[in-house]
Amino acid sequence: MHIGTILLPLLLVPGLARSTAQMSQELASLPPGEVSDGAYNNDALGVRLRIPEGWSFSTDLSNTPTLDSHPDGLANRCTRILLRQDAPKGKESFPSWGIFFAIDAKCLSLGRFPKSIKDRDEVMRFSRLLIDKFKSSPFFPPSGVDVDASPPAAKNLSVIVILTGSGHAAGPHGEATGPHLNTLFCVTEHNGHWLGWATVSDDAAKERLKQEGKVDFRVD
Repeated sequence: MHIGTILLPLLLVPGLARSTAQMSQELASLPPGEVSDGAYNNDALGVRLRIPEGWSFSTDLSNTPTLDSHPDGLANRCTRILLRQDAPKGKESFPSWGIFFAIDAKCLSLGRFPKSIKDRDEVMRFSRLLIDKFKSSPFFPPSGVDVDASPPAAKNLSVIVILTGSGHAAGPHGEATGPHLNTLFCVTEHNGHWLGWATVSDDAAKERLKQEGKVDFRVD
């Protein structure tokens, strides 16, 4: 379901240095989860993440992106990146990558999470606020993003807010002349937590993520 498009005056870049902002206490107390048998599992959050064959998981977050242009911005302080995923390194392809993260809802202060895809106004309201907080991250191209929402993937799971865009990687002088890229930024509410996953991928990696990448939620 396509709900709308929001334009952004930003340049798409492949990744930035990790912020040193102090995350909230709630986020700091979350278990990091673990990688086993080619999947990421976090029992505390009730989530399992799978990626295409050949991709790699990493809990070493030294190369994860800044989510806010200001070091102490809300997107940095109210978000904890738990995992990074990377496509196999190739000589010709763009190094597609993504993250899985948790958001402290009270810290970010966006109001209630949308409860139904039928409430288009509420989805748009939430999406605009979400974009405003994360617009300096690599997941929002200057051409803007399409706003969608998906029905709950499991019982007791809120709708999934889906923000997608496309653009080009930045060249050596900052101009957008690199490969065509696709962005994905998803957020949902599960077991009292706001959870999200985001990717920057070339066209081939986008199709592989569609076919082989999956986020599963456990319902007790």
